[in-house]
Amino acid sequence: MLKVAGIIPDIHIPWHDKAALDCCLSVLVDLQIKLNRPLDQLNLLGDVADFAAFKSWDKLKAEMKIDGTKQGHAKYEIQELVKFLTNLRKLFPKTHIRFLEGNHEDRFHRYLLRGAPLVWEYINLQEILKLKDLEIEWVPFQRDEKPQYSYLLNTSCLLRHRPTNGGKHCAASTLSNAHKSVVFGDTHRRQSYCERTLDRVEIETISLGWLGDPSAPVFSYMDTDNWAHSFGVAYQFSEDVEDYIIDVVKIKNSRAIYNATVYQGT
Repeated sequence: MLKVAGIIPDIHIPWHDKAALDCCLSVLVDLQIKLNRPLDQLNLLGDVADFAAFKSWDKLKAEMKIDGTKQGHAKYEIQELVKFLTNLRKLFPKTHIRFLEGNHEDRFHRYLLRGAPLVWEYINLQEILKLKDLEIEWVPFQRDEKPQYSYLLNTSCLLRHRPTNGGKHCAASTLSNAHKSVVFGDTHRRQSYCERTLDRVEIETISLGWLGDPSAPVFSYMDTDNWAHSFGVAYQFSEDVEDYIIDVVKIKNSRAIYNATVYQGT
Protein backbone atom coordinates (compact mmCIF):
# COMPACT_ATOMS: atom_id res chain seq x y z
CA MET A 1 0.00 0.00 0.00
CA LEU A 2 2.66 2.47 -1.04
CA LYS A 3 1.47 6.09 -1.16
CA VAL A 4 3.58 8.88 -2.64
CA ALA A 5 3.34 12.66 -2.29
CA GLY A 6 5.22 15.66 -3.60
CA ILE A 7 5.82 18.69 -1.40
CA ILE A 8 6.67 21.99 -3.10
CA PRO A 9 7.72 24.99 -0.98
CA ASP A 10 7.63 28.72 -1.74
CA ILE A 11 7.75 29.41 -5.50
CA HIS A 12 6.96 33.16 -5.49
CA ILE A 13 5.50 33.31 -9.00
CA PRO A 14 6.35 35.29 -11.16
CA TRP A 15 9.66 35.83 -9.35
CA HIS A 16 10.54 32.13 -9.28
CA ASP A 17 13.70 30.41 -10.43
CA LYS A 18 12.47 28.90 -13.70
CA ALA A 19 15.20 26.24 -13.89
CA ALA A 20 14.75 25.16 -10.27
CA LEU A 21 10.97 24.86 -10.69
CA ASP A 22 11.44 22.95 -13.95
CA CYS A 23 13.84 20.60 -12.17
CA CYS A 24 11.33 19.98 -9.35
CA LEU A 25 8.42 19.27 -11.69
CA SER A 26 10.58 17.04 -13.91
CA VAL A 27 11.44 14.84 -10.92
CA LEU A 28 7.81 14.55 -9.82
CA VAL A 29 6.49 13.86 -13.32
CA ASP A 30 9.18 11.23 -13.89
CA LEU A 31 8.36 9.66 -10.53
CA GLN A 32 4.74 9.36 -11.65
CA ILE A 33 5.90 7.58 -14.82
CA LYS A 34 8.11 5.18 -12.87
CA LEU A 35 5.25 4.39 -10.48
CA ASN A 36 2.98 3.85 -13.49
CA ARG A 37 0.23 5.69 -11.62
CA PRO A 38 -0.58 9.19 -10.35
CA LEU A 39 1.02 10.66 -7.27
CA ASP A 40 -1.42 10.35 -4.38
CA GLN A 41 -0.93 13.91 -3.20
CA LEU A 42 0.83 17.10 -4.27
CA ASN A 43 1.20 19.77 -1.60
CA LEU A 44 1.98 23.42 -2.30
CA LEU A 45 3.29 24.84 0.98
CA GLY A 46 2.22 28.44 0.40
CA ASP A 47 3.76 31.55 -1.13
CA VAL A 48 3.13 30.00 -4.52
CA ALA A 49 2.48 33.62 -5.48
CA ASP A 50 4.63 36.56 -4.50
CA PHE A 51 1.92 39.24 -4.90
CA ALA A 52 4.50 42.02 -4.78
CA ALA A 53 1.84 44.41 -6.09
CA PHE A 54 -0.08 43.96 -2.82
CA LYS A 55 2.78 44.40 -0.35
CA SER A 56 2.12 46.81 2.50
CA TRP A 57 5.54 48.28 3.24
CA ASP A 58 7.67 50.75 1.31
CA LYS A 59 9.51 49.43 -1.71
CA LEU A 60 13.27 49.68 -2.11
CA LYS A 61 14.93 51.25 -5.16
CA ALA A 62 15.35 47.98 -7.06
CA GLU A 63 11.69 47.08 -6.53
CA MET A 64 10.50 50.48 -7.71
CA LYS A 65 11.99 49.78 -11.14
CA ILE A 66 9.22 47.27 -11.85
CA ASP A 67 6.45 49.77 -11.05
CA GLY A 68 4.47 50.47 -14.20
CA THR A 69 5.87 47.42 -15.98
CA LYS A 70 3.91 44.32 -16.94
CA GLN A 71 5.83 42.28 -14.33
CA GLY A 72 4.91 44.73 -11.57
CA HIS A 73 1.18 44.66 -12.26
CA ALA A 74 -1.21 42.63 -10.10
CA LYS A 75 -3.07 41.38 -13.19
CA TYR A 76 0.13 39.86 -14.56
CA GLU A 77 0.93 38.15 -11.25
CA ILE A 78 -2.54 36.59 -11.10
CA GLN A 79 -2.43 35.50 -14.76
CA GLU A 80 0.94 33.81 -14.26
CA LEU A 81 -0.30 32.06 -11.12
CA VAL A 82 -3.42 30.74 -12.88
CA LYS A 83 -1.24 29.61 -15.79
CA PHE A 84 1.01 27.67 -13.40
CA LEU A 85 -1.88 26.03 -11.55
CA THR A 86 -3.56 25.07 -14.82
CA ASN A 87 -0.34 23.50 -16.08
CA LEU A 88 0.14 21.72 -12.76
CA ARG A 89 -3.26 20.09 -13.10
CA LYS A 90 -2.37 18.98 -16.65
CA LEU A 91 0.87 17.41 -15.40
CA PHE A 92 -0.91 15.67 -12.51
CA PRO A 93 -4.47 15.12 -13.78
CA LYS A 94 -5.52 12.56 -11.17
CA THR A 95 -3.50 13.70 -8.16
CA HIS A 96 -5.04 15.30 -5.08
CA ILE A 97 -3.49 18.79 -5.21
CA ARG A 98 -3.55 20.89 -2.07
CA PHE A 99 -2.71 24.62 -1.89
CA LEU A 100 -1.78 25.88 1.58
CA GLU A 101 -2.26 29.64 1.65
CA GLY A 102 0.92 31.48 2.63
CA ASN A 103 1.52 34.95 3.99
CA HIS A 104 2.13 36.22 0.44
CA GLU A 105 -1.29 35.01 -0.72
CA ASP A 106 -2.63 36.64 2.43
CA ARG A 107 -1.25 39.93 1.10
CA PHE A 108 -4.25 39.94 -1.25
CA HIS A 109 -6.75 39.79 1.65
CA ARG A 110 -4.86 42.36 3.72
CA TYR A 111 -4.71 44.73 0.73
CA LEU A 112 -8.48 44.56 0.40
CA LEU A 113 -8.98 45.02 4.13
CA ARG A 114 -6.91 48.20 4.05
CA GLY A 115 -8.35 49.68 0.86
CA ALA A 116 -11.85 48.22 0.50
CA PRO A 117 -12.98 46.80 3.86
CA LEU A 118 -16.68 46.88 2.91
CA VAL A 119 -16.24 44.48 -0.01
CA TRP A 120 -13.23 42.34 0.91
CA GLU A 121 -15.30 39.36 2.04
CA TYR A 122 -17.11 39.28 -1.33
CA ILE A 123 -13.90 39.03 -3.38
CA ASN A 124 -12.67 35.46 -3.24
CA LEU A 125 -9.09 34.64 -4.20
CA GLN A 126 -9.97 30.98 -4.63
CA GLU A 127 -12.48 31.91 -7.34
CA ILE A 128 -10.02 34.24 -9.03
CA LEU A 129 -7.47 31.41 -9.16
CA LYS A 130 -10.13 28.97 -10.48
CA LEU A 131 -9.30 26.44 -7.77
CA LYS A 132 -12.73 24.82 -7.86
CA ASP A 133 -12.52 24.26 -11.62
CA LEU A 134 -9.00 22.87 -11.23
CA GLU A 135 -10.09 20.69 -8.30
CA ILE A 136 -7.38 22.08 -6.04
CA GLU A 137 -8.01 22.02 -2.30
CA TRP A 138 -7.43 25.31 -0.45
CA VAL A 139 -6.08 25.37 3.12
CA PRO A 140 -6.50 28.89 4.57
CA PHE A 141 -3.69 30.81 6.24
CA GLN A 142 -3.74 31.05 10.03
CA ARG A 143 -6.46 33.46 11.13
CA ASP A 144 -8.32 34.23 14.35
CA GLU A 145 -5.82 32.19 16.38
CA LYS A 146 -6.74 29.01 14.49
CA PRO A 147 -3.51 27.25 13.49
CA GLN A 148 -2.97 26.19 9.89
CA TYR A 149 -2.14 22.58 9.22
CA SER A 150 -3.08 19.57 7.16
CA TYR A 151 -1.78 16.00 7.21
CA LEU A 152 0.77 14.54 4.84
CA LEU A 153 -1.00 11.57 3.20
CA ASN A 154 -2.40 9.41 6.05
CA THR A 155 0.56 9.99 8.34
CA SER A 156 0.96 11.84 11.63
CA CYS A 157 3.13 14.49 9.92
CA LEU A 158 1.67 17.98 9.67
CA LEU A 159 2.08 20.39 6.76
CA ARG A 160 1.85 24.15 7.23
CA HIS A 161 3.25 27.27 5.63
CA ARG A 162 5.10 28.80 8.55
CA PRO A 163 7.21 27.27 11.32
CA THR A 164 5.67 27.50 14.77
CA ASN A 165 8.97 29.03 15.92
CA GLY A 166 11.29 30.99 13.64
CA GLY A 167 14.85 32.13 14.01
CA LYS A 168 18.17 30.72 12.85
CA HIS A 169 17.34 27.18 13.99
CA CYS A 170 13.70 27.14 12.89
CA ALA A 171 13.47 23.35 12.47
CA ALA A 172 14.74 22.55 15.96
CA SER A 173 12.71 25.30 17.62
CA THR A 174 9.55 24.22 15.80
CA LEU A 175 9.97 20.62 16.97
CA SER A 176 10.52 21.86 20.52
CA ASN A 177 7.37 23.97 20.28
CA ALA A 178 5.06 21.65 18.31
CA HIS A 179 6.13 18.26 19.71
CA LYS A 180 5.06 16.86 16.33
CA SER A 181 6.54 16.06 12.95
CA VAL A 182 6.02 19.14 10.78
CA VAL A 183 7.08 20.12 7.25
CA PHE A 184 6.92 23.84 6.50
CA GLY A 185 8.02 26.53 4.07
CA ASP A 186 8.24 30.32 4.57
CA THR A 187 11.84 30.51 5.82
CA HIS A 188 13.42 29.57 2.44
CA ARG A 189 16.03 27.67 4.48
CA ARG A 190 16.80 23.98 4.19
CA GLN A 191 16.92 22.45 7.66
CA SER A 192 15.79 19.33 9.47
CA TYR A 193 15.81 18.24 13.09
CA CYS A 194 14.95 14.83 14.50
CA GLU A 195 14.26 13.46 17.98
CA ARG A 196 12.77 10.33 19.52
CA THR A 197 9.95 10.51 22.03
CA LEU A 198 10.03 8.51 25.26
CA ASP A 199 7.96 5.79 23.60
CA ARG A 200 10.56 5.57 20.78
CA VAL A 201 8.59 7.34 18.07
CA GLU A 202 10.80 9.31 15.71
CA ILE A 203 9.57 12.85 15.08
CA GLU A 204 11.14 15.28 12.63
CA THR A 205 10.66 18.86 11.51
CA ILE A 206 11.75 19.99 8.05
CA SER A 207 12.18 23.48 6.68
CA LEU A 208 11.93 22.69 2.98
CA GLY A 209 13.69 25.64 1.32
CA TRP A 210 12.15 27.42 -1.66
CA LEU A 211 12.10 27.72 -5.49
CA GLY A 212 12.30 31.48 -5.91
CA ASP A 213 14.92 33.60 -7.69
CA PRO A 214 17.05 35.40 -5.08
CA SER A 215 18.28 37.87 -7.71
CA ALA A 216 14.74 39.11 -8.46
CA PRO A 217 14.14 42.78 -7.56
CA VAL A 218 11.39 41.92 -5.07
CA PHE A 219 14.01 40.23 -2.88
CA SER A 220 16.42 43.17 -2.95
CA TYR A 221 15.86 43.72 0.78
CA MET A 222 18.17 40.73 1.38
CA ASP A 223 21.86 41.53 0.91
CA THR A 224 22.73 38.08 2.21
CA ASP A 225 20.67 35.00 2.90
CA ASN A 226 20.75 31.31 3.78
CA TRP A 227 18.08 30.38 1.25
CA ALA A 228 18.30 27.06 -0.61
CA HIS A 229 16.47 25.43 -3.50
CA SER A 230 14.82 22.11 -2.64
CA PHE A 231 11.52 20.25 -2.44
CA GLY A 232 10.20 17.05 -0.89
CA VAL A 233 9.01 13.57 -1.83
CA ALA A 234 7.17 11.52 0.80
CA TYR A 235 6.48 7.78 0.91
CA GLN A 236 4.00 6.06 3.19
CA PHE A 237 4.47 2.29 3.29
CA SER A 238 1.49 1.05 5.32
CA GLU A 239 -1.56 2.20 7.27
CA ASP A 240 0.69 2.92 10.25
CA VAL A 241 0.75 6.73 10.58
CA GLU A 242 4.44 6.61 11.55
CA ASP A 243 5.49 4.36 8.66
CA TYR A 244 6.74 6.99 6.23
CA ILE A 245 9.90 8.64 4.93
CA ILE A 246 10.39 12.13 3.52
CA ASP A 247 13.19 12.74 1.03
CA VAL A 248 14.47 16.31 0.78
CA VAL A 249 15.60 16.75 -2.82
CA LYS A 250 18.29 19.39 -3.15
CA ILE A 251 18.66 21.57 -6.24
CA LYS A 252 22.03 23.17 -6.88
CA ASN A 253 23.09 24.95 -10.07
CA SER A 254 19.66 24.06 -11.51
CA ARG A 255 20.45 20.37 -11.08
CA ALA A 256 19.05 17.62 -8.87
CA ILE A 257 19.75 13.92 -8.53
CA TYR A 258 16.99 11.53 -7.54
CA ASN A 259 16.65 7.78 -7.88
CA ALA A 260 20.10 7.68 -9.54
CA THR A 261 18.89 10.06 -12.27
CA VAL A 262 20.30 13.55 -12.87
CA TYR A 263 17.72 16.22 -13.68
CA GLN A 264 18.82 19.49 -15.29
CA GLY A 265 16.38 22.37 -15.14
CA THR A 266 16.01 24.63 -18.14
